[in-house]
Amino acid sequence: MPTILPHCTAHSRTGTGRIMSIASQPDTVQPYRPCRRVNNPLNLDLRACAELLAYLVAAHLLARQMTGEWLSVEHVVESTLLWLKTNGGGADVMQRVMLSAQAVDIARHLEKTLQLAVTPQSVPALFCENLRLDFRSLLAREIYQHCLTHLVDSGSF
Repeated sequence: MPTILPHCTAHSRTGTGRIMSIASQPDTVQPYRPCRRVNNPLNLDLRACAELLAYLVAAHLLARQMTGEWLSVEHVVESTLLWLKTNGGGADVMQRVMLSAQAVDIARHLEKTLQLAVTPQSVPALFCENLRLDFRSLLAREIYQHCLTHLVDSGSF
C-alpha cells in the first residue's frame, strides 16, 4: 500500500467510474477530496527567487560581454533549469516565466546604471568554477541586492 500524507488522500477510478480512495479499505468508496497543500514546495521563497533572478541577470550580462547579444529564450530556460537543479530548488512554470522575463530587463537596466562595474573583467568573475554566483564579487552582491529590491518593490512577494 502506498504511503499517504495525512493531509492528502490519493484516489483511483474504479471500473464503475466512481473514485475510490487508495488509503481506504478496498470495499469502501469515499468521495473525492482534493489535496490541500500546507505549503507549496514548487514555489521559491523571496531569497531563492532573488538568487535565481540574480543568476539569470548575471548570465545575461556575461552573454552580452562575450557575444554582444542577450541570452536567447532557450538559453534562459536552460540556465533556469541548471540553477534549479544545482540548488535543489523547485519553481512552478509561472514563477520561472516571471523571473526569466524580468531578468533581461534588469540586465539592460544594470548595464546602463553600473557601466563602470560591468566590464569584460568583472562579468566572468561573477561565477565560481561550478557556475554558481560568486558572492565574493562586489558586482554579484550588487546584482543580488538590486534583484531582491526589485522583487519586493514590484509586489512579487
